[in-house]
Amino acid sequence: MRLDLNDQLQKGQALVNDDGRKKKRLLLGLAITYAVSLLLLIIFSVAFFVKTMDRFLDPNTSHGNNNTGSYTTSSEDDELANIAWGTKGESGDRNSSFGNYEEDSNFVYGTVSGTTYYSTFSGVRFSAPSDWNLSGYTEGSFSNILSPTDLKASSQDMSSNVAISYKSFKKFNYSKATDGLKNYIAQASEGQNSMINDSVSVTLGGNKFTGIIYKKIMDVNYSYYIEVLVAEVNGYVLEIYVESNTADELASVMAMFS
Repeated sequence: MRLDLNDQLQKGQALVNDDGRKKKRLLLGLAITYAVSLLLLIIFSVAFFVKTMDRFLDPNTSHGNNNTGSYTTSSEDDELANIAWGTKGESGDRNSSFGNYEEDSNFVYGTVSGTTYYSTFSGVRFSAPSDWNLSGYTEGSFSNILSPTDLKASSQDMSSNVAISYKSFKKFNYSKATDGLKNYIAQASEGQNSMINDSVSVTLGGNKFTGIIYKKIMDVNYSYYIEVLVAEVNGYVLEIYVESNTADELASVMAMFS
């Protein structure tokens, strides 16, 4: 009788040990499966990122022609995909990282000195007060991929912002400079936004600009004013974008251009 009891105990212990080994194998299998899945996910993610960046940086890729501007977020794929800055600073050196915007382009970047921006390419000058922050093109900067602009400027309290950018007629399929205003005109009529002036005309740097001024209303407590000017300059649409908290401040900022 005691032998039978010992046999049963041994069999019971064997079953317990067997169940433990099965659980360990199951947990090990799950851990391996998770690790392999995570590794594959990382590999596919890196491959997708590299492929996407190659697409963005390929100046020969064909894309749409939506104009998104410097401070808007709609149709950003078109803005990103049409990146191709050709030269660096006023020296005219080519930027091998991004390639030419146009193969036969004579485009050169403007320069920033203190709180003054000047472009020999367009003749446009922007002279801001001493408390403003100005930044020009920086070679290899990732920010140029997200927002390829020749100038970014802002007042100390960020109540006013300025951006100057060039957009190729060829890359954006523009037939005239005012094609660059279409998206802004559409924005001016969205929601509570209101068009203030749809026929702005001014000459800067010897270039005749056409533009619009509108009020953008974010909510009942926050709104600001936007002025966008465009002109044809050597095969490009030169876009000047300015936003300010008030109409008077917007006018003051525009007076800084010449």
